[in-house]
Amino acid sequence: MTSSDGAVFFVRKCYLNVVSVDSLVNRVDSAGFGGAVLSEEESEDVVSAAFAFGAETKAAEYLARCEQCRFKLAQKLLQKKFPQDAVDAALDRLESKGLLDDSRFASAWVRSHCATKYQGRSRLLSELLSRGISREVAVSALDSFFSGDEDGGGVSEEEMCAKALGKGIRLGKSGDKLLKYLLDCGFPYGMARRAMRGE
Repeated sequence: MTSSDGAVFFVRKCYLNVVSVDSLVNRVDSAGFGGAVLSEEESEDVVSAAFAFGAETKAAEYLARCEQCRFKLAQKLLQKKFPQDAVDAALDRLESKGLLDDSRFASAWVRSHCATKYQGRSRLLSELLSRGISREVAVSALDSFFSGDEDGGGVSEEEMCAKALGKGIRLGKSGDKLLKYLLDCGFPYGMARRAMRGE
């Protein structure tokens, strides 16, 4: 579409709530080269749809780089000054197309994070919740990761605790400081104690 000042912008018809694409095309055809004049309500609808399309395009750029969660992606778009309703519409569409998926993000994040950091379920759950992931989705991702099968993470929480123990020892920790380190990593007290005893 082109505005009266010559600016060109794009919209997706799914973002239009007031303007009918067919009626708009008919009005443009009948108005000739000069184009159709929109009412204030129609103009606002078209501008809103243009913002939604812009937010979708920017979100797709972020998603092309790496998996994203809805909460953080919305924050990035709002920082780019897209209106909240445009962000919501764009992210709804990306979710409906399977391009944005908090469950997929949570699973990918846990695998990637645990490749370099040895943390327990409670710490990982807290990290996922802070990223706007729902408790249900976060618990499901952690269940899959700690299932010990190849589709998940191929590791149990006890094995992760043993790795954290080894790292703590390499960092020079022992006794109560080592126990505190394991607890800070999110491992349950009993599990940390068993790991320290070599059970």
